[in-house]
Amino acid sequence: LTMLIDPRAEVHATTGLFPENSLAMSPDQYTDAIGKLQMTFLMHPLLCPVGGVKLPLPEESGFQWLWIGPGNQPGVLLNPGLVNGNALWGYSPQVIKEGWIKLEADSTDN
Repeated sequence: LTMLIDPRAEVHATTGLFPENSLAMSPDQYTDAIGKLQMTFLMHPLLCPVGGVKLPLPEESGFQWLWIGPGNQPGVLLNPGLVNGNALWGYSPQVIKEGWIKLEADSTDN
């Protein structure tokens, strides 16, 4: 039996032969792993101004957004909340970019 579960929740088992049972993982087995999780989202194609990436990203307390370009380029910190829902005319010149946005724990928060 293979299951994909949330380690913070109990799993209930009913077999019909034995009494119902529930199993749970001890928090010391998963707390460090969950704290190190990072999310990366593929973004392509993006029309961006020359010299930067502007995306409507939400502010997440304790986390920061990074732009990761192709290759071995270092991540570039993105500022959430800079872009609004209004159209911008005269947005020229433009370039097409592909890459990933990454949400990771903010290393500057202590």
